[in-house]
Amino acid sequence: YDSDQVDITNCNRQIIATVHHLGHYKVDVAAERIQSINPNCKVRTYKMFYLASNADEVDLSVYDYVVDCIDTVSAKMELARRCHRLGVLHICSMGAANKLDPTAFKVTDLSKTKNDPLAKVMRRRLRREGINHCKCVCSDELPVRPVEPSAERAFGETRGVPASNAFVPAAEGVIVGGEVVKDLIAAAGAVRSG
Repeated sequence: YDSDQVDITNCNRQIIATVHHLGHYKVDVAAERIQSINPNCKVRTYKMFYLASNADEVDLSVYDYVVDCIDTVSAKMELARRCHRLGVLHICSMGAANKLDPTAFKVTDLSKTKNDPLAKVMRRRLRREGINHCKCVCSDELPVRPVEPSAERAFGETRGVPASNAFVPAAEGVIVGGEVVKDLIAAAGAVRSG
């Protein structure tokens, strides 16, 4: 689920983002990449941003696992609420912007995060709604400020633009993917033994 297109600013941190794919829908490029690895894999793509306003268009109950890599707090919140209510396995990726240590990421509960502004907002809001636990991948590393002030205005912004380097989001993604595989194997084992 993504309606974004590959942009030059993605090329440093997304394996699907190359100059040859600029302007192409990310979901189409991702599907192409997956098919090049395994032509028998069934890939379904949806050109939409998951938002609270269109969440009813997505039936989360059909999924074994939901991975949240959304940047928008309201959408992350809606996804967490719905997965919690449906009992669907869910993992939430927290902020990677302005961080430098890929080894600092860990799998934890949202209630145990620190130094992550995105996690802090979500934790507070979910607690108010009675949702006290949410599996996430986060880093306790304090975000750094860009070294050169002019870099903050590179995209016409007057405030700092969160920056991501190549290796930090990639490390978080590998950890998220590994956790999903472990959880699905554990769930399959529980079904067999039950």
